[in-house]
Amino acid sequence: MKQAEQSEFPNYEASTLPYVCWYQNDFLGGVRGMRAHEIGIYTILLNEIYARGRPLDLSPERLARLCGCDKRTFISVLEMLITEGKILNLACGLWNKRCENVFRERAQLLEQKSFAGRSSAQKRKKINAKIQHLLDTCPTDDELNSKAQNEEKETPNGVSQKTDVFYDTPPHSSTHSSTTTSLKGHRLPANWVGDIHAAILEGLSEEQARWQEKKFRDYWHAKSGQQALKVDWSATWRNWYRREIERLRENQERLCALSSGSNTVSCNTQEEALYRNLINYQAK
Repeated sequence: MKQAEQSEFPNYEASTLPYVCWYQNDFLGGVRGMRAHEIGIYTILLNEIYARGRPLDLSPERLARLCGCDKRTFISVLEMLITEGKILNLACGLWNKRCENVFRERAQLLEQKSFAGRSSAQKRKKINAKIQHLLDTCPTDDELNSKAQNEEKETPNGVSQKTDVFYDTPPHSSTHSSTTTSLKGHRLPANWVGDIHAAILEGLSEEQARWQEKKFRDYWHAKSGQQALKVDWSATWRNWYRREIERLRENQERLCALSSGSNTVSCNTQEEALYRNLINYQAK
């Protein structure tokens, strides 16, 4: 009952799946002319090989019980299947060539899918690193606001520096000391209204400009002490909405960078879907 072919087949247990492509026309053509119990034994042997992913190295008694028949009937049918080449009797057990082809194709598809997954993960890692780098290098809104407030504390916008004025006098006149002029600041008036038209010309929409005007008024009315005193509130308002325009531009650039990264990830997702469809590959 042994065949001359004694080569060992590799183990395909890692490539087993709970389903297999069953081509009914090929199967019917292969079992045509066989009796019912022969078809049953042949079908059970094929499914056992598909389920285990390796040759069947069980005893004839055990195989006969799996097929639901007596040992004598099983051995008779098995000899017929081996003679017709439907079952290979190898040194490592019973095997089938069609099962081997299915396992080999499935192993190749799994390897391709694994490679595609690793490539996709590497691309996503590079994209995330690039985006994180952009986020780390761009200053946050809190940092920008803190920097702007510090600038206002150091030199209030619209306030001229103290200027020493020297007057030339004849040599015989006494030397006069230099005089300095200083301007006193005041709080934001309760009826203050920002220049909306100027903010729109700089780049804000009318809705954004009016919203910034409201924030500006609430912010400075809530301030107390020396920090709430300004000499030129028009200049302070101008610097306020210009900083807002710069912040909006930086956010727009950041969103563009994130959008380009999302498109690349979407392409990778389409590649993964293609390889998932390969699992249902049908051999011609």
